[in-house]
Amino acid sequence: MMVNLYGYAGELDKVEEMLSRLQMELNASLWLSLLKVCVKHGNLQLGKQAFDCAVCLQPREATAYLLMSTIYVNAGLSDLANHLEISRQKEGALKKDETSWCEHQQRLFSFSVGDHRKLNQHRMYECLLELIRQLKDEAQFLGSKFLLSNAATTKLQPSLCSHSQLLALAFVLVNPPFKKPVRVKKNACICQDCHTLIKLISDVKNVCIIIVDDKCSHLFKRGKCSCHDYFYAHSKGE
Repeated sequence: MMVNLYGYAGELDKVEEMLSRLQMELNASLWLSLLKVCVKHGNLQLGKQAFDCAVCLQPREATAYLLMSTIYVNAGLSDLANHLEISRQKEGALKKDETSWCEHQQRLFSFSVGDHRKLNQHRMYECLLELIRQLKDEAQFLGSKFLLSNAATTKLQPSLCSHSQLLALAFVLVNPPFKKPVRVKKNACICQDCHTLIKLISDVKNVCIIIVDDKCSHLFKRGKCSCHDYFYAHSKGE
């Protein structure tokens, strides 16, 4: 917990000092917490150290690979990110099957990554892509570099538009009328880019959005989140 508090406040020196004192008690969870902090602050050197320690303790933990890959992508090191993805697959570090659920008109709908089974799925993807284009400048201000790389293209990028919680949200938005606030449940953590995008959507669409993931309940309203960006998590994509 202290790693998160110091880290998200930008006090990385205190984080390193604390970890050095706890050297014999460190576990993979602490290194992953530090890695998440390094994603937020773009600290490549400390992030690589945290990644190496995390995979040494848990070689098949996919989260570490995804976090480190995000750091590489944000630093413009796409080749290293691609190489890391190959290493992840070779090590058998499998991603968790992520699913999101939403209730709409008294029915429960589930969405997996890249779900093409739902009615109006084309409208859902077009809705997300158009929102990303509209919000490009604001996303840049908020520092979501990976989001920008997707917003600049005319193709439907699976790396962002196919995230399960965004599909669930888009499904509700393109099928009015819908209850407010919009509620989505997810069985894993929301990623940084989705967190950024949903904040912006809540402002532009003037709608309150609640995302409950496996770490936190996020209340998005008027471009802000109740977690104050402390608990968005882990991957560059699902």
